[in-house]
Amino acid sequence: MEQELRILVAAGGTGGHLFPALAVLRAAERMGKVRACFIGRRDRIEGRLVPALGYEFVALPLFGLGGWKRLRSYGMPFAVGWSVARVWAYVRVFRPQLIMTTGAYHGVPAGIVARLCGTPLVVVEVNRKPGRAVRLLARWADVLATGYEETAEVFPERVRRRIHCFGVPVREEFFNVPSAAEARRRLGLQAERPAVVVLGGSLGAARLNAVAQRLLPYVEAGVFQLIWQHGERFAVPARLPRGVLARPFFEDPALVLAAAECVVARAGGMTIAELCAVGRAALLVPYPGARDQHQLDNARWMEQKGAALCIADDRAELEVPVLLQQLLADEERRQQMSDAARRLARPDAAQQIARLLWNSRGAERCGILSFSC
Repeated sequence: MEQELRILVAAGGTGGHLFPALAVLRAAERMGKVRACFIGRRDRIEGRLVPALGYEFVALPLFGLGGWKRLRSYGMPFAVGWSVARVWAYVRVFRPQLIMTTGAYHGVPAGIVARLCGTPLVVVEVNRKPGRAVRLLARWADVLATGYEETAEVFPERVRRRIHCFGVPVREEFFNVPSAAEARRRLGLQAERPAVVVLGGSLGAARLNAVAQRLLPYVEAGVFQLIWQHGERFAVPARLPRGVLARPFFEDPALVLAAAECVVARAGGMTIAELCAVGRAALLVPYPGARDQHQLDNARWMEQKGAALCIADDRAELEVPVLLQQLLADEERRQQMSDAARRLARPDAAQQIARLLWNSRGAERCGILSFSC
């Protein structure tokens, strides 16, 4: 009888938390039969994408904290309690052999249930500087898989013993992209005309959408084409110049990155890893509102490695158009940045984490896994 890996996945809120989990699952599915169930919010990217991919999905009432000054934050303890109860009830039926989370607030109730039920917990951190949820969950995790060696420095020695640095798990298609000209042709753009990609994330980034609008005159003048992911919460102008491809979300982000001569984006851990996998020069505009400033840390690291330029959020609208023109006019510099990014990629990260998940399946036989709850 074929062995089956049953795994509960807490990942979502944004693509930066969902896609690393999907990369690991795809790698695990190539190794054997996997049954995965995701927990998350129905109104976020996981609520739309996970069921479409054929995975089971359990919706939670939990939301992001967003600061204690917001009125809804005072309902957080009730939302956490309700979410824990919901996850607990499902775990008793689904009986996962392990729980995996990529951080964010989804991971907190999953981690609590893993602790209560004795289920092995695997935490995946894709940023150099771990967020609050990962710092909390790390004390309960059986394994903390990180993308960067430096991440371990944040944790005490008792946690470091359980840290494995595999790199950031990226979906396989990012390592097998067509040429830029072919990618542009597939997207319905002019193959030989350069393109700039502006990635505002699945929810949209107001600053990057403002930057994209600043670039429209350059598209109209024929300087470059624009591929613009503006998010679900933004309405694009009614009239767009020819040479603009604007969508709330691109279902094939690897093809989009492949089409670019240069990418303008936030600096989340998953974005960084995908840029490195495809090998594209980037202008990174870190989100300034993050309490731990993990995006700033990511962007500065890429800049130090020669793979990107880091631009302050409040300077982006002025500086991005100028820097783009400079980069598009300097093919040698773009190529140097692309090569530097590609050298930072870890193509085997998803496979290594997936192998770890399959190995953890043996914990059930060792008595680690318990459903006394």
